[in-house]
Amino acid sequence: EANRAHSDHGGGVYVSTASTDVGDNVIRGNEIGVTVKYGYGGGIIIPAAQAELHGNVITGNFAPTNGSGVFWDEGAKGTMREDLLFANGCPTEDTSGVALYVDGGEGPSIVTLDHVTIADHNCPAAATAGAAILVENLSKLTVKDTIIWGNSREIQTLDKGTFTVESSIATVSGRGNRAVDPRFVDPAKGDYHLQPGSPAIGAASNRTNLGAYPR
Repeated sequence: EANRAHSDHGGGVYVSTASTDVGDNVIRGNEIGVTVKYGYGGGIIIPAAQAELHGNVITGNFAPTNGSGVFWDEGAKGTMREDLLFANGCPTEDTSGVALYVDGGEGPSIVTLDHVTIADHNCPAAATAGAAILVENLSKLTVKDTIIWGNSREIQTLDKGTFTVESSIATVSGRGNRAVDPRFVDPAKGDYHLQPGSPAIGAASNRTNLGAYPR
């Protein structure tokens, strides 16, 4: 929490081991690029590694370029499961991947989201891209049973990046997707559990709840 990194990669957590499990943490209020004024991966960065993220809350982080929340890079591979990403910071110029940035380099990064919630990344009108998720440089993102809601823009691709979204609450097209209010309990206070009667309850492909709180 509240780390200020002065270089350009990884403000809160930098995963450099070959295979890593990152579970049940709060990664909050971290920033990259304080001195150099550009940077990537404000909350957590996974470059050229394999990682499993699960049960993490990632919020209030900032990167002046791309990937304020989570940055997968340089052929990284892994899964995000039951993670909650909300209200990470959006710069005003040439930015995207505010919650999640998936990029290549040494090779394409390949990432799967399963029961994840990505919400309330509201970029200012001056932002030229400002998507919650950016996939680029031949990288691939697969999303299922996830809630992507309340963001100024959901997903952007560049340089042959690709994505699929299925069985999720989202405005992008995909098998089983629905653009309906998931009815969070109190997002203004960071409570993204589901209210009774939410359309996300029991709506996942395995009949659990959609998003970060399927139990």
